[in-house]
Amino acid sequence: MDLSAESTVMCAAARDIAAGPGETDLPEGVEPLVRMAEDLRLASKNIRKIQGWRRNETCTRLADAEKHQMTFSDGTVARLLQRASRREMDREGLIEFVRENAFAGSHAEPETGEVKERPTVFSALLLTCSRQEPRWKQLTQIGENNNE
Repeated sequence: MDLSAESTVMCAAARDIAAGPGETDLPEGVEPLVRMAEDLRLASKNIRKIQGWRRNETCTRLADAEKHQMTFSDGTVARLLQRASRREMDREGLIEFVRENAFAGSHAEPETGEVKERPTVFSALLLTCSRQEPRWKQLTQIGENNNE
């Protein structure tokens, strides 16, 4: 199996599809279009997976060669990506950090001069520093109806 040749063929086919069919090239009816869209969605998912594998292998080979970057004759640049996983973060530690630093800046309203209390400043800063996503089960239990 020549992966390089197969990749070239696959990319050429994707370019042809992306060039767009004319109105007369599309099949009649809704179902064939839905099937085509689903096939393309699955192909796209597989392409992203393959792309990730190739990117990881590229980074491994760059690291093995002890290089952070390579530039090829056509101008393409390959860079060693080093990302830290944030899945295993210390959430309680981050909350404590925000709590400790809640009063690092000004905590007075510029227009009124009112000084905000520490819990108010902490709460506002925590909401600013972290993404809050609704917990629909808990919201439903206290009466929130999201059907509107």
